[in-house]
Amino acid sequence: MKGTAQLVGRERELLELSEAFEAARAERGSVVLVAGEAGAGKSRLAAEALDESGFTVYAARAREQATPAYGPIITVLRGCLRHGVRLDELPEALVAHLALLLPEVGAASQEPSPEDLTEVVAAVLDLAMRSGPVALCLEDLQWADEATVDLLPPLVERLHRSPFLVLATYRDEEISRGHPVRRLRNELRRGGHVRELAVGPLDPDECERLIEATLGAAPAPSLARRVYELTDGVPLYVEELAATLSEARPLR
Repeated sequence: MKGTAQLVGRERELLELSEAFEAARAERGSVVLVAGEAGAGKSRLAAEALDESGFTVYAARAREQATPAYGPIITVLRGCLRHGVRLDELPEALVAHLALLLPEVGAASQEPSPEDLTEVVAAVLDLAMRSGPVALCLEDLQWADEATVDLLPPLVERLHRSPFLVLATYRDEEISRGHPVRRLRNELRRGGHVRELAVGPLDPDECERLIEATLGAAPAPSLARRVYELTDGVPLYVEELAATLSEARPLR
């Protein structure tokens, strides 16, 4: 899931993510929550870490518009089936529970409990892990439906002795008091299966490096300072402003 934007700086964050993947490879599964404002480079950081991990990645992104219950989890499950997970290795009762989320697999059981759904999602991921370590990349968790958010703590508890990692990104400025992600963080902290990374703005030197990567040439110090002042070091805005200046051809 290679990203297209430049990744500048973030050495500390990449090291922490590498450590999390190594722990998961040693069958110490967990969740990594990556927080930051819009444009901070959370997705690019996640993509870089996932590409370097060697894990099989199943990705889903929550949308700002209303989504069905378990929407991102359904995307992950369908990804597992496309990747070759065979449901005939599951007990019929679990397949019936799964059908509530994936109607195409058969007749659904009547009102499975949250525990039943946790068990069937874990069972599908167990099958996926037969081919090697698995990572779920869940982006924009601030918009995820509450059922998906509530599923993560028991799912990780069930799989924490597996080669498994959940890497979830969210916009911290959108996590208001009472938001489900706040409850998620608290539950994961109590279980001891979470790492949290805060992705902030670039510093002036990193900003200058990103301008150079975008322009293909080192910027004058005055230009680098001005871009930093206008963007506050937010990578997305640095790239957009540098690209706009380059296209407008006012630069020498």
